Amino acid sequence: MIIVISWLGCLKGSYIRLSEGKIWMKNFMYTNCTLLNEDIFLIGHLGGFPARMHSDGNIDYYDMMQGFVEKETGVVIDFMDYFQNKVYALDSKEGNLIIFNLQKQECKYIPLGCRYKSLMNFAVFERYGSDYYIFPKHENSFFIFDTNEEKIRKIKNCPNWWDKIQCACRVKDSIWILSGDTETLWCYYLSDGEIKVYGLERTIKDCVHAFYDGEAIFFLNRYGIIYIWDINKNEMSEITDLETEHIECESVSRIIHAGNRLILLPASGNDIKILDLETEKAEIYQDYPKDFIFEKEKYKFYGYCEDETSYIFAMCFGNYFLKIDKNSGKLAWIKPITDLLGKKAVEFMRKQVIYEEILDITDLLEINLPDIYEDDKALIGKEIYRCMETRG
Repeated sequence: MIIVISWLGCLKGSYIRLSEGKIWMKNFMYTNCTLLNEDIFLIGHLGGFPARMHSDGNIDYYDMMQGFVEKETGVVIDFMDYFQNKVYALDSKEGNLIIFNLQKQECKYIPLGCRYKSLMNFAVFERYGSDYYIFPKHENSFFIFDTNEEKIRKIKNCPNWWDKIQCACRVKDSIWILSGDTETLWCYYLSDGEIKVYGLERTIKDCVHAFYDGEAIFFLNRYGIIYIWDINKNEMSEITDLETEHIECESVSRIIHAGNRLILLPASGNDIKILDLETEKAEIYQDYPKDFIFEKEKYKFYGYCEDETSYIFAMCFGNYFLKIDKNSGKLAWIKPITDLLGKKAVEFMRKQVIYEEILDITDLLEINLPDIYEDDKALIGKEIYRCMETRG
């Protein structure tokens, strides 16, 4: 029997399967993450509920924060950062800057009012001192958010290249920006707002990610072409070893340079591709966990965080997090664990579960609710809690 439960949208649409007396969660759908010391802060795609994953994979959900608004239609976090006991996140779908005050257990939304065309509408979210710089992809302007005063400024009348940004990345105190189908690379200095322009002598298009490894900037084309910008020489070269047939929409999404490897992560494609820079040989990664799940034709990897030793990617429509060692380039997998029938989860459900499939769940828990309808969701949640508590 398959049932669907909506935890205020946080796990909505995730399938729970009964198998040998155990409950198994198919996917959690996180698009981004940030580090809280040794823990990882997460925001669920459906519902937008904040959670933290410990080093052993166990996930705890935060109590309801004051000012929090549930998003039943989904939340897509483009960028996320932890600073001075607050988590700052960009909600791409609704164009909000969300601030989670973890000490006061408060949540605040600051609408940016910028244009957007689809999901993943922001190109830059970088902190310089106590200010965050926010660059939308489809706006001839950008924002500066003062974390001390919690005030935001919109900088208008920027150069035309800001009408569309392919991708961008941080290099020390500057942001390097590749605009739409272009032969130009722009450098914006955070210290004084100075802009420098560099000619590429070629048209670069369809890029989805830029990554700085300390020496050069790697621009990743959605079809696997890699452009390398040498900052010292101001020259662009390219690698086409991993180029694929143009049949998958954004088949790759992220590039990481770790050890002597270039690691390409899929978007709607299905393969992780690794290029060894010493041997110049490319391979398809095969060493997945036995119970690993990829949702076909769904976005695989997008947001990530990092510490001194590793890059950690949140999972999109999957059941593992990916950890990449910076020194060796080796891949490891972290399986998130949620004790659905444990004390904390039961208490969470007692307060916040919304009941969806009455017949299936009542059969499972042997609840007799012949006269319960949609308007009685709170009562149904208490009945589910009562049955689980007596069985636990």
